[in-house]
Amino acid sequence: FLSVYFFSKMVFATNDYQSLESQSSRWEPVHADGYEPGMHTLVLSDTLDAARRTGSKSVLLRMPPHANIYSAYEHEHSEEVIIVRGSVLWLNPDGKHDVVRCGDYVNRRPHVLHGPFRAGADGCLMFVRNHYDHERQAKL
Repeated sequence: FLSVYFFSKMVFATNDYQSLESQSSRWEPVHADGYEPGMHTLVLSDTLDAARRTGSKSVLLRMPPHANIYSAYEHEHSEEVIIVRGSVLWLNPDGKHDVVRCGDYVNRRPHVLHGPFRAGADGCLMFVRNHYDHERQAKL
């Protein structure tokens, strides 16, 4: 069971924690193809090395209400997502969509096409962890 309060108030790293409120100056605007203006990320940790296919990167992604990510993505690493606040519509190429809500967990394997996305009426705050899973990679 994951507490939304836990994720909205603090981030645990090793044996310490940091209040997210104290990190407000570290939120950065997202400047990526397919992302509408107004989205921000807070990098929590980053050892991801695409060239060596090692490490991981953990971020919070904040989407304002009804913001869109227009592109579909596929990548070499695994991705885990937890919706901390709000919701997001996962738009499918066939025109249908799935709603991913607060408390939901998504685990994507490498090379899974995902997106586009649209934040719900209350926006969306999600925890995203990208990582190379060497045991899984060896089986592919």
